[in-house]
Amino acid sequence: MKHHLIAAAILGLSAGAAHAVTFSGTAEGSWVDPIGNVGFTIANNDASGTADVDWGTPVDTDFNNLWSFDGVGSDGGPGWTAEAGNLFKVGDFTYRNGSVTNHDFDGASLAVTLFIVSPLNVTEAFSFAFDVINTPNTSGDPVTDGDIASIANTFTSATFMYDGLNYTLELLGFSQDGGTTLTTGFNSPEGSTSVAALYGRIVEPNVVPVPASLPLLLAALGGLGLVRRARRRAA
Repeated sequence: MKHHLIAAAILGLSAGAAHAVTFSGTAEGSWVDPIGNVGFTIANNDASGTADVDWGTPVDTDFNNLWSFDGVGSDGGPGWTAEAGNLFKVGDFTYRNGSVTNHDFDGASLAVTLFIVSPLNVTEAFSFAFDVINTPNTSGDPVTDGDIASIANTFTSATFMYDGLNYTLELLGFSQDGGTTLTTGFNSPEGSTSVAALYGRIVEPNVVPVPASLPLLLAALGGLGLVRRARRRAA
């Protein structure tokens, strides 16, 4: 009977450690709900190029300000692929920071649509508001005088069903080091252009975790069985 109990425990725990499903797809972004009335332009062409919003008249630079988003696979290139639980890049966010005037632009929302094309067809849309944190250009240091693109609302999630299980799709934040560090905003030094990647994740359904003490437990049960057999022989 003990052997059956041990086998059942092993099977039950290993069932929770099933191989993660690999998903793949593309992403596309567009700028919506701008805050302001004058001095900015929106051009949503991510399907063939990038989704852009630019604002202001240049003063001390040869260019104005620009936010640009390029979704992974949106223009026909390779899309994203990731196992459930792993980070994947959704797209690149570019912030060109010029010295500008003649605008009242204060931010906009980036609507991101994620298309999961394998192993199923699912479309989920997210919308995140961005604020412009303008820094006075008084120090002479481009970094200190740099402006910040800051996410104004928290990231949301959505669920979808695959193979009878509910998976959660999340957008997590921006990274400039390949996903090691995630943030809700990033600085673009004055008179320069900065790029950060937007990352997401598909979270697999809750599984029974394999406890760290499992090897000790199995060893103890096995040892108990050996002791009992030895006692039977001795009797």
